[in-house]
Amino acid sequence: MKRLLKSVMLLTLIIGLFAGCNTSKEDKFISEEINPNINVFGIKLLMEEKEVIYILGGEGEYSPCVYGYERTYDDKHLSIGFDKDSKVRKIIVKSSNEDVYGIKKGMDEDEALNILKENSFTKEEDTSRSVKDKIFIKILGDDNNKVKGSIIEIIPE
Repeated sequence: MKRLLKSVMLLTLIIGLFAGCNTSKEDKFISEEINPNINVFGIKLLMEEKEVIYILGGEGEYSPCVYGYERTYDDKHLSIGFDKDSKVRKIIVKSSNEDVYGIKKGMDEDEALNILKENSFTKEEDTSRSVKDKIFIKILGDDNNKVKGSIIEIIPE
């Protein structure tokens, strides 16, 4: 009986460790590869809501959405999507002073798509999204094939 109990405890520990490793691997990918390429008022994916509010100097306009909620800051041409744990899961930026992977408002769309391709993002067929692992970036374009903004988001599960 003791032997069975020890085996069950060991198995539970091993499963717990593997579950923890998967989460930290994804967090590490975001923190080390994705976040350094987000230059939007200091906001980063997986950042806590209270940090965002502090950085932006207010709560913004709140609205619920399917995967959590968003806070919109019209004066900054910015929307931040939060998951149900109040962590940043999406950044929508339309400010000419901010960028995601160097992609800024006013840039040619083709140039922006080339930047994503150079950074190993794959353009999805029939969409305007480019994907890398569990992250997608969508270029928001205008009628003149110029970038008017971008969306970076953790793909919901």
